[in-house]
Amino acid sequence: MTLLSVLPALLALFGAIPNIGASGPSLPVALRPDTGIGTDALRQAQRRFEQFRRRRFPWTNPHSGRCDVRIGRFCIWLTGDDPAPPNGEDPEVIVARRRLIDALDSARYRDPANPWLAGQLVRYLVEGGFADEALAVTTPCTLAERWWCAALRGYALHADGHFAGAESAFTTAIAAMPDSLRCRWTDLSALLRGTLRKRYRRLPCADRDSLQALILRLADPLYAVPGNELYTAHLARHVYSRFTRGTETPSGNRWGDDSRLDVIRYGRPRWFEQVRPYGPGAAIPDVISHHPAHARYFLPTAKMVEHPSVVTAGDWDLDRRRPPAWHEAGAGLARIETIDYRVTRFYRGDSTILVADVTLRDDRIVPVDTVRGWLAVLRNPREPLQLSGRTLEGSTGRIAVRVPADSLLISLEFTTTPSARGDRIRYGIDAAPPADGGPAVSGLLLTSDSNTSTLRALVDANPIEDVAPGATVYLYWEMFVPDGRPIPGRLSVEVRRKGGGLGRRLLELTPFASRKPPVRLSWMEPVQPVHRLASRFVAVQLPGDLRNGHYVVTMQLDTAAYGRIVREAPLQVRRRD
Repeated sequence: MTLLSVLPALLALFGAIPNIGASGPSLPVALRPDTGIGTDALRQAQRRFEQFRRRRFPWTNPHSGRCDVRIGRFCIWLTGDDPAPPNGEDPEVIVARRRLIDALDSARYRDPANPWLAGQLVRYLVEGGFADEALAVTTPCTLAERWWCAALRGYALHADGHFAGAESAFTTAIAAMPDSLRCRWTDLSALLRGTLRKRYRRLPCADRDSLQALILRLADPLYAVPGNELYTAHLARHVYSRFTRGTETPSGNRWGDDSRLDVIRYGRPRWFEQVRPYGPGAAIPDVISHHPAHARYFLPTAKMVEHPSVVTAGDWDLDRRRPPAWHEAGAGLARIETIDYRVTRFYRGDSTILVADVTLRDDRIVPVDTVRGWLAVLRNPREPLQLSGRTLEGSTGRIAVRVPADSLLISLEFTTTPSARGDRIRYGIDAAPPADGGPAVSGLLLTSDSNTSTLRALVDANPIEDVAPGATVYLYWEMFVPDGRPIPGRLSVEVRRKGGGLGRRLLELTPFASRKPPVRLSWMEPVQPVHRLASRFVAVQLPGDLRNGHYVVTMQLDTAAYGRIVREAPLQVRRRD
């Protein structure tokens, strides 16, 4: 995301930027670490640093096109994955920042109770990539405003990717700060949209706690990452806003309400460019601020808040065109191109075993990557979640977790190292058996290993990606029978080609098309439960002349008492030449 400062003429009113030598901004004698340093002199040093940095921003051409979002003076283009600066940060700027940090650090030892000094020191340490040093500034706390110490600690921990620690620190800060400030910092209305935003804004600050906790739980980008990253990011943005108020900004703009709102909605800028001047009188270049890359919109809708268990994966509009806010996931993980997934339920009465088969499809995931997958389950967003994870073999794997037999929200989540990619699929699922007390039939699991004839063994095996013509495929399914009685019936299994092109579909409407599936088995067999559970493991030999393509494996059970029960699973056939 990029943001353009649109007031070069207004900036000119504040005077020209001092000419700082090419060797870097020299600190006045009063700002050297071995001398006494006053706050006024440090404020001047902070201004000189930002002016020096601004003159060394890389150049770019003017941006064309309408703003995606306008916030006060600022025109914002939401361009998705914003690239990093091509040559990194200017080395002279890095040296100048370190000099400013040393001066701030020296002053802090002489005036440890000064909240402005502590804030600016943490600000520039984190900006320079020294989050561990920033954390040390907050321990022990030497400020009269104890909440500010906790907020600075939360800011440093969030920047370092320790979201659980950041959440704890921010919780301490929120509890200790004045009521008016707490309401301002915890206000989510600028991030929400539609009906949920209206509902939220109607509530007084003191009455928002329950709804706020629910929104934040659902908005957490990755449940597998400890701590709520979106919540800590939101509060870290408020800390940054407090840093910047009344100081020289990197863009040169006077800090205002629109500046604060831009940071709260889209995050602190990460790098900058100056626009080549054009037209008469444009002596001071505009500045383009680049916000976090790989950001998405994670906030829920009113429907998700009211009925989490009926949410579909498509209800999450993570990449909406003009989101009211953007946040990162997993400290800036890039998204995964495609996630193929299928969740199968195996009933156990008052509990259900969920088995997720997943395949990640992304050419940027390389063979040396370690791919981790998790299946997170929420029965109630206000209760602790259940989490099961494992390392996948390549980009394919199977994850299982035992959950209450109830309506649930599940989240399939993945991260890759070192390629730094991460993504999720989150939706509602009904894990309860039939309400009428009849048999609860699981879905189908497919395997090519004849030794995986139990659910425990299948969970440890990888799912089938594709099979060759002539191969043997094994099907596993279960039936939970509440009363434990045998159920007479006819079982059948067939493999049928799925879909096809328009020509094939038209041919199937004619009398010349064969509607006979390539594989069909049928037999009479009573379901004989043992301790209320019956399972089947069936081998299916595929024809050697089976064509490449997508097929559907169907298990059908016809009973007199419960009618017809059908379960299906996809299968891809690919000839290995």
